[in-house]
Amino acid sequence: MAKGLVDAMERPAVPMQADLFFKEQRGDALSDKAAVLFFLIGSIATAVLKRPETALAVLLFAVMLLTVSGKRKRLCVQDAKTFAAVNAFILCLWAIVPWTTPGTTLWLWALGPLAVTVEGVRLCWVVTLKANAVFLLFLTFVAQRSITAVTAVLQSFGVPEKLTVLMTLMVRQIYYFKNEWRVLKEAAVLRGFVPGMNRATYRTTAALLSLIFIRSFERSRILNDAMLLRGFSGNWPKRTVANMRAWEKGSCAVFFVLFVGVILWDREALAWLMQML
Repeated sequence: MAKGLVDAMERPAVPMQADLFFKEQRGDALSDKAAVLFFLIGSIATAVLKRPETALAVLLFAVMLLTVSGKRKRLCVQDAKTFAAVNAFILCLWAIVPWTTPGTTLWLWALGPLAVTVEGVRLCWVVTLKANAVFLLFLTFVAQRSITAVTAVLQSFGVPEKLTVLMTLMVRQIYYFKNEWRVLKEAAVLRGFVPGMNRATYRTTAALLSLIFIRSFERSRILNDAMLLRGFSGNWPKRTVANMRAWEKGSCAVFFVLFVGVILWDREALAWLMQML
């Protein structure tokens, strides 16, 4: 029964485009465990960087990995839209952080009491580079894996089961909510709805959001009943994760040493070590 539940979760509940990020793996060289480990090492090391030079180096390295991995041949429109959404969020940071970070003022960008600071621009630039680098690492190593394979690997790394279950259900239902929102918008447009800055638009948008929440609740009840009918008893069935091969372990060690070197370079400790030697 547990195997049947795993198979049911592996099959998409809607057509294949339901997975916005996680797609079917097609002959990738790396095993799931190695790919997730590579991504975790790269993303965690990238997140702690502070200098724009090192962040730019990691971004160029991520572009190179994506280019040589062959994933760029399978990049779809949804990947481009997600990339645009990531950078759209970063643009919001550019509109706020440079004006609110204390530091040296750029006199050309002063606007009354508000002023753009060098430290704020530097911070936004570093965040932009790191966010794009992590996203490209995600596309390279994780985006071609199924969500159940990724969560199985995370469980083998010791991640709590409740978090992996929540991640699985969340990713599997993203497309459903997106499709429901599209259907509701089309229904409103067919009834003559024209968005604008007026009271009718606010009321219509609030009604659409309310319907999304109501249908989400109904969907959760249907999903719960479906899982119970398949024998779900509160414990998520565990999948067997293949061990990493010898060359994958060696590559992972090289990858780890490389990013440790990047962190030391970022902290300017690498130059100090070279002087000591």
